Amino acid sequence: MSRGPIVCLVLTALVSARVSSAEDPFQAERRAALAQVAWVEQAYAERLGPKGSEWRVRVDKEEPALLSTLDWFSRNAEGDQALRLAVPLAYFWNYEGRASESRELLTRILALPSAAAPTAIRGKALHDAATLAYNDRDQAAARTLDEESLRISRRLQDDAGMATALLGLSRVALREMDYASARRYAEESGVLRRDIGDKVGQANAIHMLAAVARIQGQYDKAAELYQFSLDANREAGWEAPVAAELFNLGFVRLRQGNLAASKRLFTESLQKYRDMLDEAGIAYALTGFASVAVEQKQPGRAARLYASALGILDHFNVVFDPDDQLDIDHYTATLLTLLSPAAFRTATAEGEKLSPDRAIALALETP
Repeated sequence: MSRGPIVCLVLTALVSARVSSAEDPFQAERRAALAQVAWVEQAYAERLGPKGSEWRVRVDKEEPALLSTLDWFSRNAEGDQALRLAVPLAYFWNYEGRASESRELLTRILALPSAAAPTAIRGKALHDAATLAYNDRDQAAARTLDEESLRISRRLQDDAGMATALLGLSRVALREMDYASARRYAEESGVLRRDIGDKVGQANAIHMLAAVARIQGQYDKAAELYQFSLDANREAGWEAPVAAELFNLGFVRLRQGNLAASKRLFTESLQKYRDMLDEAGIAYALTGFASVAVEQKQPGRAARLYASALGILDHFNVVFDPDDQLDIDHYTATLLTLLSPAAFRTATAEGEKLSPDRAIALALETP
């Protein structure tokens, strides 16, 4: 063979390589946008573990870039990718007390024509929007959104998606005091999680059954179910649910008259929330210590702790779940019988001025 054809072949290969290496600008932008989605999804997947606080810091720092990426997906009719980014972003915003922004974000992205297909990520976003509506006490919207999420998951035969939507419907039913429906939804969710080998997911459903038992005064049963959830989350290394179940179990022990066990559980819960830099969780734990103070006939201390805790929770737009609310109502009602109105107002005013660190010190100090 002569050298001419060989040279031509080499030149053709070089030209082809250069053309292929010159990436189309749109594809380059899309690749960068998908890289943003990938790390944010990792942050979301690890949000309840020991790296949760680190991820929150990074999401906050890179928010402008994330919003730019979200806008890019929206403008380019990539609704599913926009939802993949919006779901974790809404979670982190809500965690920081930006609940209304979180709900508006999910509502806006869900309304995109390109996000209308009945996909698994749409089902997830619908459930998260339902949770935000639930936190706003918008029961009708929460139910409608979770019912749509459930329909999509059933259509896709997505057991995990079905279990999640059913759990949301269980919470709505619990708040409406429809305990039979709350149990039915939670039991179906738990079976689905068990069958796919998701013990933590099963524990979430067991948590709802514990909440029903707690509300109905079945404290031995509630303690057993909360303990199952606590153990499953400890095994998985999920710090936030562990802190929450310690708190719940603390109230059950308090109702059973075991003040020592209750205070020990609240202390462990508080420490975990402090380690996670979770201000709302810290406030939750403080309500436990306030309730212990009521039982110990220390009304001034209890009133200061309640005022401090409720002020923090108001800042984060946190609404108590029905089982927690029932206990808070019980102990605050008792508190009002132990203090004169004037003394209550004075103690409350003092509590509202406490810094979080001072409130924690008050909770942990030996009376």
